[in-house]
Amino acid sequence: MKNSLLARYGLLGSPDGFQTSYKKIGKEFKYPTDHLDLDNSYASALPSPDEENCHNKPIIRLQRKQLKTDTNVIYSTSISWFLSTKQKGSHRSGTFYGSFVEVFNQNFSSSNDVIESIIKNLWKLSGYQLKNLIDEKTNTYHSLLKDLDFPYPNDFVQQDSTAFENLEPVEKGFSPETALIIECSPQKSVHAISLTLEAKLLTIYNPIFIIFDHELIESMRQNTRNLEVLKYNEINSLTKFSPKFLRNIELIQAQSNSIMNNVVTEHKSQYQALKHEKLEAENQLKTQINTLESESSTLKEKLQAEKKSNQIKLELTQFADAVIQETKNLDSTSYSNQTRFASKQDIDSLLNDRSALKQRIDALSKEVAITKNQSKRSGSKSQLTFWMQIVATLLIIIFMVVMVLVANNHILSPLKKQRTDLNRLSNQLEETNNEIRTLKRDLNKMASDVKKTVTSQ
Repeated sequence: MKNSLLARYGLLGSPDGFQTSYKKIGKEFKYPTDHLDLDNSYASALPSPDEENCHNKPIIRLQRKQLKTDTNVIYSTSISWFLSTKQKGSHRSGTFYGSFVEVFNQNFSSSNDVIESIIKNLWKLSGYQLKNLIDEKTNTYHSLLKDLDFPYPNDFVQQDSTAFENLEPVEKGFSPETALIIECSPQKSVHAISLTLEAKLLTIYNPIFIIFDHELIESMRQNTRNLEVLKYNEINSLTKFSPKFLRNIELIQAQSNSIMNNVVTEHKSQYQALKHEKLEAENQLKTQINTLESESSTLKEKLQAEKKSNQIKLELTQFADAVIQETKNLDSTSYSNQTRFASKQDIDSLLNDRSALKQRIDALSKEVAITKNQSKRSGSKSQLTFWMQIVATLLIIIFMVVMVLVANNHILSPLKKQRTDLNRLSNQLEETNNEIRTLKRDLNKMASDVKKTVTSQ
C-alpha cells in the first residue's frame, strides 16, 4: 500500500437521518461525509423495502466531489452501494443502507481485478450492516450507525490488497451537471465500472449509476432531470466514450491550454512593450513641444528685437538726413549771401537745434540700451547680428555729431568775424558821426560868420 494513499471506507445509511461509520487509511484527517448521501430524487426510486427481492436490487454510484477545507481543496472519488430499507421508527420510502469506499486526490484504477475487489468488499460491508443493524423480518433499522465500531474486511487492509493499487491522478477542474445511468446485468457490473473509469466518464457525467433493474431506472428517470441512460453494449459503440478518443481530447486540451498560455504571455509582453513605447513617445513629444515653444519664444523675441532695431535705424537715418540737410541749408545761406550778417536770432536757433540734437541722442541711447537687453535672450547668433547693428548705428550717430560740430564751427566762425567787423565798422561810424557833427558845427559857425558879415556891410 502506497504511503501517499489517503482513503476511507465504511458504512452509510439513514437509520435516523443520514449517518456514516468508517475507517481511515493514511494520515489522520477530518473530512465531511455529507456528500456521500444519496439525493432523495434518486433514493425514492429504490424498490419498496417490503419487496422480497429488494436486497438484490442495489444502486451503485460513482461520484466525484470537490471538498473545501480550512486550508485547501480536496477532490473526492467514491464508489457507493445503496439498498432499500426502512428508517428506525418510520415507514417512509427513500431510506437506505449500504457502504462506500473513497479516495482523495486520486482516482481508482480501471483494472477489472481492482473493481472486482471493491465491489466484493462493498457487498460484504452492506451485508454486515443488514445482519447487525437491521431487522431482517421487517427490513427496518433497529440501531444507529454513528460511532459504530465494525470489523475490518480483510481485503481492504491486507498488504496485497488490490483495492487501492494502481491509483491514477484525479482529473481536476471538471463540473458536469448531467447524471448518467448505465443499465447492465450484475455479471457485467464490474466491467461496466471498469470501462467507465477507463473512459474517464466522471469528467463528462456526475454522478454515474450502475443499475441492474429496468423498473428502477424508469422510476429514477421520472423523478430526475438532466439524466441520460446508456445500455452496457452501447458504451464502446459511442466514439466519445472511447478511451483513445478521450486521451486525444486530453492531449488536445493540454496543447490548447499551453498555446493559450503562450498567447496570453506573448500578448502581455506585447502590451507592456507597447505601453513602454507609448510612454517614450509621449515623453519625446513633450520634449519636442517644449523645444518648439522655446524656439518659438526665442524667435518671437528675436523678431521683436529686429523690429525695434530697424525702427531705431530708420529714425536715426531720418534724423541724420535732417541734420545733413539743415547743414547744407546753413552752408548755402552762409556763402551765397556774404553781405548778410548773422543775427542773434540765428545764433539762438542754432543753439536750440544743438540742444534738441543732444536730447534726441540721449533718448535714442536709452532705446538702444533697452533693445540690447532684449536681444540678450535671442541666443549667440542673434547677439552677434544685433551688436553689429548697434555698432553701425553708433557709427552713424558719431558721424552725425561730428557733422554737427563741423557745421557749427563752420557757421559760427564767419559769425564771429562778422561780429568783429561790425564792431569795427560801428566804431568807424561813430568816428564819422563825430566828424560830421564837428563839420556841422564848423558849417554852422561859418554860416553865422557869413551872416554877420553880410549884415555888417
